[in-house]
Amino acid sequence: MNNLVNIIKNIMAKREPNKIESIECNFEDLSEEYQYNYTDLIKYWKHIEKKDKNSKDEIYQEYKKIKDFGFNEQKSNVGIFSLFYFKDNERFLSLGKFKDEFFHLDIKCPEYQKVLSDVIEKENEVFILTYWII
Repeated sequence: MNNLVNIIKNIMAKREPNKIESIECNFEDLSEEYQYNYTDLIKYWKHIEKKDKNSKDEIYQEYKKIKDFGFNEQKSNVGIFSLFYFKDNERFLSLGKFKDEFFHLDIKCPEYQKVLSDVIEKENEVFILTYWII
């Protein structure tokens, strides 16, 4: 896992994201009280996965794209990870798949944190920065 963290840090330091997008989340489907944070984002993904694996929900599709990532059931040196960011958080949630291993990490990235916090206008808005691991 330590090697994976170093790979991700290196990619973030040297490359721009392959894709950046903003999605407005709606966690109202959760039966309990919710907040727009990483814990409830993961709960939401699990809830939608249990309820409807074919859901077209945008934020669920981001999760599914990473979880289902792979090449013909073989281990590959190609991977993908996305950084998810809610306004004014100190950390990003990183979700990815590399060598057929699904992972999530808590990552600090002050360079992006300040910029994204300034542009995010709504509490339910999440920015997603996606990178390839090659």
